[in-house]
Amino acid sequence: MDDKDYLIVIATPLLTFLFNYLFYRFIKGDIEQKIHQNNISYSGVFQEKLEVYKGLLEKIYITESSLKKLVIQGKNQKEVLAYIDDFLKYATINQPFLTEKMIKDLRALRIEFSNILWDANNLLVAKSDVINNTSPETFDSWLAATKKIMKEEPFTEIKERIMKQMKSDLQTVEGKNK
Repeated sequence: MDDKDYLIVIATPLLTFLFNYLFYRFIKGDIEQKIHQNNISYSGVFQEKLEVYKGLLEKIYITESSLKKLVIQGKNQKEVLAYIDDFLKYATINQPFLTEKMIKDLRALRIEFSNILWDANNLLVAKSDVINNTSPETFDSWLAATKKIMKEEPFTEIKERIMKQMKSDLQTVEGKNK
């Protein structure tokens, strides 16, 4: 082997190392910057999503307790309507953060609210005429609505779905952080 062959043998790995190092530095910096930008945007969206879920759970609790008071005490119907309206507005505004199943549950809950309020209103009107004069149908529908509210039936499914989604999102984040 002459000097030229040694130069080629030494130059080839050195040039390969040099170009790989330069390529790695430029690509690595670009990729790390993009990953950092994605983490920042994802964490912001994730935080907003958690705030929406937390807000929904809070509004469900307030609405649920106000409905119980309405059924038990028979007053504050305007307050209950305001809580329900606030809850439904919040859910509607934040639909982009909700899954399709949650949106479907919320639509069903809206119908359930209407039915419960209708039954409660019928009984309140009947109470003013004296409860003994209430028709059996009105009383039975009110009783069914009362049982649903006390057992928290209208709210259970949506609360469980929200909590399940929150846990799933948190596990996804924990998996990405590992």
